[in-house]
Amino acid sequence: MSQDKADDDGIVTIGQAFDQASKRLETGRQEPTFMGKGSRLPLVKYSVTSLLKTVSKSAQIPDDDLGILQPYLEQIDRPILTWAMMEGVSAYALNHWLAWDESLSIDSFLTVIREQFPQKPDGTSSIISVLHILSCHPKIAPELRDQLKAWLKSRNYSGSDNDIGAAKGKLNACLLVVIQQQHPHEPLHLTAHLQLEDKAPIPILLKPDPKSPYQSHPDNSAIITCQVSTDETLEEKISQYLKDLLKQCGDIYLRGSPGTYNLVIELFLPFDYLAESVDLWLIPRLPRRKRQLGREYRVIVRSYERLFDAYYADKLECVWNWIKVFEKEVLPTRIKRLEHEKSYCYSGLEQELNEQQTIGLSCFLPESDMEREDLFFALYETGVPLALWLRSRDLENDDMSHFDHLLCAKCLLDHNHLIDQLWLKRKAAYGSPNPQKQWGYHAAMLLDNPERNPPLNPLRWGG
Repeated sequence: MSQDKADDDGIVTIGQAFDQASKRLETGRQEPTFMGKGSRLPLVKYSVTSLLKTVSKSAQIPDDDLGILQPYLEQIDRPILTWAMMEGVSAYALNHWLAWDESLSIDSFLTVIREQFPQKPDGTSSIISVLHILSCHPKIAPELRDQLKAWLKSRNYSGSDNDIGAAKGKLNACLLVVIQQQHPHEPLHLTAHLQLEDKAPIPILLKPDPKSPYQSHPDNSAIITCQVSTDETLEEKISQYLKDLLKQCGDIYLRGSPGTYNLVIELFLPFDYLAESVDLWLIPRLPRRKRQLGREYRVIVRSYERLFDAYYADKLECVWNWIKVFEKEVLPTRIKRLEHEKSYCYSGLEQELNEQQTIGLSCFLPESDMEREDLFFALYETGVPLALWLRSRDLENDDMSHFDHLLCAKCLLDHNHLIDQLWLKRKAAYGSPNPQKQWGYHAAMLLDNPERNPPLNPLRWGG
């Protein structure tokens, strides 16, 4: 009776449940028996999340033209086809379809495009948009690109370079991973979305196998649950989940992209986990080999409560808007710099951040749990979106200017550039003879961008 077995209206009926039972028992010695009436009686009803049921059913391209297209499309592998389809149709609808249909074929691709998706605002159909993308895709063979362009031109679908140009250079992609825990020692609830450039976030749906350390939530397939134990760290609890997420994103959404990409992993952590060294988490790569997450990817920490708690979300939004009105040269002066101080009383930090209209903080991470709690509580209560800290003071060439080049006006105006610069410093530290002595190895960043958030609905389940 899970959601993936529901019909077009989101309903699982008695008749459907009986059919499922019959299929599962057809090779066994038991035989199900249906006694009674009302096979359409609903057992459970889910909200319909697929957009496939709400769009036009009108044909987009004549069947003859679809037949002509098929030989071209058969030369294109699934990831590139998926990417192109994302460009031409609704990402949410596509993701829902792919999540439950693992056998993507050329025939099913053409059928869905022709029958399920409406025309674009300019009057052309979705598949025309897809073909424009493919005809300019650098990973498509040149002769095939020429054939597709000729096909489009012969039917007056030539389009302009501005309409069909594939993405140039680096693609900005963000994997937004939300980690929720209602109370200590309760199961973790995990959801993930991928955001490409300025497009809407796409939910990433995993299908755990029985041996996975995590499983789907029984009431919402978009949520992954992970049991916890007192002898495990947060890293141990979800490292396999992150590995599978990254593979899913790479296989379906990123490998077929028109260019290389910058992937930022943004981990939304509950308050108690904000000081986690997420960039040092070890992620399985090849058999028997693991690499630090921050060595492979751009990684930042986000705050879970500021995403879902309206009180803290409002404070964050107010400070974020300050950043946009400050003069360029003023921005660096709005950073509270504590990494130069050998000792500091964090209990008074909230008042100082408020008085100085602070937009960011840099410091060494306090050693005591109480001071750490004071530090992050001050950030929450004042809405400061940016914090940089070092986890160790035992550093080589310690001239106390660790974050100077990161807290310049250019980085503060373009947070993608700030994330890139921090990642380069991390990579340089990993490549040094003694990484643990380099400040880049110990640098961490909390950066809450209220303009880049996953949808809130997947985390709501139950009554």
